[in-house]
Parts: sequence; structure tokens; C-alpha cells
Amino acid sequence: MKRAIPIHTPQAIDNFISGSRQTLNHLKLAALSQILEARSRNKNVTDRANLLHHEWLEAARDFTQRINYEIISKPVFEAIAQLTPRVGTLASTEIYGISKVVKEAGRKAMGRARFSATMLPLFEHWLDRALHINSALLRQQFDAADPFRIVQAYQIWSERQSDQEDVKPEVFAEQVAYVFFVRLLLVRVLEDKRIISPRLASDGSFLEWSSYIARHFQELDGIGILNENFSNILARKASNSYLHFFQQAVFDWFDPDDFLLVETLEFLCRYNFHNISSDIIGFTYEAYIERNARDRKGHFLTRHDVVEYMLDLLDYTGPQIIGRNILDPASGSGSFLVHAARRYRRALVSYFCNSRGLPDSEESLQSDAELRKEFASRYVQDLTASFCGMELNPFACYLAEMNLLIQALDDLFVLQQAGEMQPIDRFHIYNTDSLDLPREILDRPDLNKEANRISVNAAQSKKGCPGPDGGETSHKGCFATVPDNFSMDFSPETRRFRPVPRLTGGTRRRAAGFRFVRGCAHPRWLPLQLVGATSRRWQRCQARGCA
Repeated sequence: MKRAIPIHTPQAIDNFISGSRQTLNHLKLAALSQILEARSRNKNVTDRANLLHHEWLEAARDFTQRINYEIISKPVFEAIAQLTPRVGTLASTEIYGISKVVKEAGRKAMGRARFSATMLPLFEHWLDRALHINSALLRQQFDAADPFRIVQAYQIWSERQSDQEDVKPEVFAEQVAYVFFVRLLLVRVLEDKRIISPRLASDGSFLEWSSYIARHFQELDGIGILNENFSNILARKASNSYLHFFQQAVFDWFDPDDFLLVETLEFLCRYNFHNISSDIIGFTYEAYIERNARDRKGHFLTRHDVVEYMLDLLDYTGPQIIGRNILDPASGSGSFLVHAARRYRRALVSYFCNSRGLPDSEESLQSDAELRKEFASRYVQDLTASFCGMELNPFACYLAEMNLLIQALDDLFVLQQAGEMQPIDRFHIYNTDSLDLPREILDRPDLNKEANRISVNAAQSKKGCPGPDGGETSHKGCFATVPDNFSMDFSPETRRFRPVPRLTGGTRRRAAGFRFVRGCAHPRWLPLQLVGATSRRWQRCQARGCA
């Protein structure tokens, strides 16, 4: 790894993003091939299953129609009909059990509980067909397990898409390939940050794995190096840092061949990710997807300098931000939250150093092992509790979680070394439409009760954010600062929040909402004052009772 290129320079980042395109395209083609093959096989299985079900019904009708007595044929047909919904999963004893129905019907009709000379061959013919059909369906279900898993994953993924133009195998393959790539990228980041040690995927570790397989599994020569097992080992190891990232069954089915696995690892091993900081995941994905898709969906990441400029406008810096919640209601892949997290960490460093009379620097924390551990625990706790994102695109949510995790890795390493590391369950990144209110809130019957007040603080935002030239820009994409003494009560009748002062014992109390909110158009559940009025106009509006 001594020759690996550090990824902290703009040139290295650009080279990584452009170089990843070939590997990602190869992974996408492999995923698409598996998806199309699975859909084709699943269709053939479905067509064959329909034929077998039809044959089952034909056999039942043929059998019962040949019985001359309706008093016998009717209960027999009804008994077979009860088995029909489960054909293909029936135990043979259930099918043999129809004989008891035939005998009991015969006893009622003719006074004898046994097969007649004409009934026995009819039953045996039906029984042979029924057992054959049930067995054939059972074999089909077993053979179709893998393609059915892929098809089912595609169907679940399709239902999550807000834009029906995205419901295509090509788009699904694109995301499946990127998830595989990002998971291996996370493994490499964890290795370079020494959280995974010894290394598993770099610095000759993969060669050791393949050599081990070659020595102990000679019968597999020419078949492969068991890359599926190797990938699972990497995933299990990485999931010790973040559980939710590896609990995405929709994407878990994809395992490329040995060549693609080696190609991906070889590319990732060219770089050293120890000092990774930027939203490299989001920008790589932006370069990966087709330009027309980005234009249609508005999938463009805000440049780093613009993000920093907007955070400056918000005055998101210094000790005032410690312990405050921040919400990005259009978080995308998490660029704004990533930059905010880095500023939050810087503010927390200053707070820890100043409160103990130490020079304001990372080195001061490093000199005291207990203080460094305390800082790491606090930062990871605040990162998982105080940073919240909402995003309509479920895949972007996945990338945002990965980006936030990277911000915590240096501190997770400190906790790991101290023997106090606990896997992060998940970050507060939610796949939802922030312009609408979730049904789980709207459907609550007790929203008017004081105990169930929803606290989303009112904002003193400007109608437009000041631009670099002193002019005014649109408030879209701008941040708003939230005063401490307002919360928002929800009205089920209007489906909107209403700002009200929070007063306790004559003293204003900070509401438990978000101190910092990045504006995104005009959510239906936020009043116009929250996104459009200046502080002075807001006070006049409040005085007139229009709030």
C-alpha cells in the first residue's frame, strides 16, 4: 500500500471518479445480465407453473366427471379444491387423503366404505397425475429459487421508486453495481483507517485468500476462487462498524465473477483513503449515471465551495452549534450534512480544548488518551442523534448514510482501540417526501394533545439568501436559523403546522426541534412565514394574529 495514491487532493479525487467509471460499467453490465436472465427464467417458470396448475384442475374435473354419482363426485371435487391453492407445496399424504373422502362418500351413497371395481382405476389414475403435478411444481420452485430472489428484489425496488421512468432493469442494475462498489470501497476505507486490521482486501490479502483456496480446494481449479464467500466475509467484517448499511436485501443478491471482483479490488487498492473527507461517493455516482437521467431528476451535487458558502451564511460554526439538531430536507447523498458534520467536529474540538484550558487543536486531544476517547464517544453520539436528512430517492439515502459513516471512522477507531466500540445502528436518514407529511403522523388520532406536540421550530429565515454580490437569491436551497422559543403545533384539519411560543414558568425554553434547517422550496407542512418572511415581517404578522 506504500504506492497507493492519497485521496485527499482534488486531482486524486478527480482521477478516482473518472477511473471508477470503467469498473462500474463492467459491474453494471454483469448485474443487468443477471437481472434479465432471472426475469426470463422466472417467466418460463411462471408459464410452466400455470400449465401445471391448469393440468391439476383438468385432472380433478376429469376424475369427478367420470364418477356416475353426484353424491360421491361433489364432496370429492370439493376436497380436491381445498388442496388446489397449495398445490406444489402439498405433502404426498395430503393427496393420498382424498381416498378417505372417496370411501366416506361411497359409504353414504351405497352403504360400503371401499372402492368399487370401477372407482379404483379412476382414483389411481387421478392420484398418479396429482402426485406428478405436485412434484413437478415443487422441483420448479426449488430450481427457480435464485432467479425468483432477483426478480422479487427488482419488484420491491420498483415499488420504492417515486419516478416511474426509473423503473427499468438498467437503472436497477446501475444501483446494484454501485452498492457492490461502495461496499468494497467502505472495506478499503476501514482498512486504511486501521479499523479492519489485519487487512482483508488489500496489500496482498486477496492473493493469500486465492492461494489458500488453490491449495485446499484443488477440485475447484478452473471454477473460481469462491468470490461469493470472500465477499460475504468482507461484508460481515465491515458490518461491525455500521449494521444498517449491510441490511439491504434488495441489493445483496449480486455477486460478480472472479474477474470483476479482482478488477474492482485492484482499482480501489490504487488509492489510500486514510484522509478521505469529501462526498466522493456522491460525486462518483453523479459521474456514473447518464447525463439525461441527471437532467430529468435534477440529480446534481452542490459544489464544495457553494456548500461552505451556504454554511457560512447560516453561521454554522463555533460553540453555538454544539448540541443543536440540523435537518436537510433534501439531503441527496449527504453533501451538506457531511460538511456540517466536519464543522461540528471542529467546534467540538474547540469546546473540549477550551473547557480544559488546552491549546485548541487535535494534537491536544491526542495527548490525553482518556480525553480523546471521551471526545470520540461524544462526536459519534451527536453525529447519530443530531444530524437528520430526508430524501425522496431511496438510493441517495443509502449513499448519505455511507458518507456520514465515513465522518465517524477516525473516532470509531479510537473507541475500538479502547475496547468500547459499538456498531452504529443507523443514522437518521429517511426515505420520505419532505414536501408532504408522512402518513404515520397524519393518521395519529391524538395529535391535538399537548403531550404529543410535534416540535419543528419556526424559523427567522430571509425571503432570499444574500448572494456573493450583495443581491438576493431565491430561498430554495438556503438555510434558515431557528429561534429557541417557537415550536410548531400540527393541525389535522389544515394538515399544516402553526408556530406557537414555548413558555414554561415565565421563562422561554428551547423547543426540541431543529436549530438549523436547509430550506427546499415550500413544504406543505410548513407555513409561509417559515420559509418566506423576514424577521421583521414575521413579528408584524404575529402581532396581527395571522400566524
